[in-house]
Amino acid sequence: MEVKERIVQDKGLDHTLKILEEGYLFIKNRTERYHCNMFETHIMGEKAICLSGEEACKIFYNEELFQRKGAMPMRIQKTLFGVNAIQGMDKEAHTQRKLLFMSLMTDVHISHLQL
Repeated sequence: MEVKERIVQDKGLDHTLKILEEGYLFIKNRTERYHCNMFETHIMGEKAICLSGEEACKIFYNEELFQRKGAMPMRIQKTLFGVNAIQGMDKEAHTQRKLLFMSLMTDVHISHLQL
C-alpha cells in the first residue's frame, strides 16, 4: 500500500465512545464515509491510524514495520484481550500461537461453532 495522499482525519476530538457504540463496525463505517482505506482518529486521547483492506492487512502483519509487544495499554489487555494474548506477541511466539489457533480452524471444528 503506497500512501500517495494525506491521511484522512476523522472529524472530532476523540472517538472512544463511538468505538464502544459501533464496535467492529467503527472502521468499516469510516472507510465507507471517507471513501478510503486508511484514516487517523483519536482513541482515549491518543492518535490512532485505522487501516482496512487486503493491502493494509499485508502491511499490518509485516513484522518489520509493526511491533505488537507493548503496543497495547495494560488496561486494554486486562479487560479486552487478556494479558499475554496473541495480540501482544511478536515473531516466533506469535507464529506458534497463531499456528495453534489455525490448527483448530478445520471444517469439523468450525461446524461445531455454527448455530
